[in-house]
Amino acid sequence: MNNYNFDDLIISDYTGNEKNVVIPEGVLRIEAGAFKGNKDIVCVYLPKSLIYLGDEAFSGCNNLVSVTIPDTVEDIEEGAFDDCPNLEEVNIPDGSDIIDQYSLADTKWYRDNKDGFFILGGTLLGYNGKSGDVIVPPSVRRIVDDVLDSLRSCRCISLPSTMTEMPDIPSEGFTDPIVSVYEVDPDRALCRL
Repeated sequence: MNNYNFDDLIISDYTGNEKNVVIPEGVLRIEAGAFKGNKDIVCVYLPKSLIYLGDEAFSGCNNLVSVTIPDTVEDIEEGAFDDCPNLEEVNIPDGSDIIDQYSLADTKWYRDNKDGFFILGGTLLGYNGKSGDVIVPPSVRRIVDDVLDSLRSCRCISLPSTMTEMPDIPSEGFTDPIVSVYEVDPDRALCRL
């Protein structure tokens, strides 16, 4: 713990050079920029006690490859993982929407996404694919409201029946899409790509 600046179970600064960083159990918050610019960190393990990750908490950690976020985290501020170009593995609990696609925009995870769907923990956080016909993957169980904006120009949206929360497609601003629900097999969806 001598590499951390602690104040009431809050990490405000980290000066260590470990490759695998295990944040101690009991830590509640990691403040803005606490690990910013650390070039040594490869993997980060966050404790079950953690509830908050501040703005740019891990920004500029160029060698960060993997992070595991526990289900206790309630808030991840914008830019928490900005400028982490090698971050390719983000483990987050199912159904979580505490992080958005923009917090991961400067990462390998984001750049390597070829189908346009940004899914973490069964939640569709973003879509930057083509308009036209869209078949939402069967691994998606819920869609955050912000994603609906990126689907406005779609002609046909097919949703998996396994979704636990079906989104309300607002009529305003949409080009009268056909919305369908498919059973398990996306090849049987109404929309055809």
